[in-house]
Amino acid sequence: MAVNKYINSYINSWRNYFSFQGRASRTEYWTFNLINAFIMLFIIFMLTPGDGANAVIDNTFEDNSTYLNESILNYSDNNFYRGFFIISLIPSITLTIRRLHDSNKSGWLVLIYFMPFIGWLIVLAMMLLPSTYLNNRYGTLPD
Repeated sequence: MAVNKYINSYINSWRNYFSFQGRASRTEYWTFNLINAFIMLFIIFMLTPGDGANAVIDNTFEDNSTYLNESILNYSDNNFYRGFFIISLIPSITLTIRRLHDSNKSGWLVLIYFMPFIGWLIVLAMMLLPSTYLNNRYGTLPD
């Protein structure tokens, strides 16, 4: 079943928590990041102390920009959000490095992310590159 493929990809990302070796498919990379994004949104909207989802969605005040900025920043007070972010940071970095390996690129290219303004776009473009369909210097083709 197709759902099992995505669940296994997500679990595999957590199993390789500290693994900088090998390759990660686009499916594994995007499954991990999308599920984590949904988890973080759930934490922000449902578990944020105070207004929660209403703080982000409700624009009933006169100065909407100030209210919206303050309410979005309010989720940083949420220990669940901070905890999940910190716990998922390392596997996210290692998965990005393995994804770069899958397209036969050096894992050190992940440092491009820290270039101001456009670094994240360059890394995003590299994450969209297709896999090397043969074995490469980083290992065999992932499932």
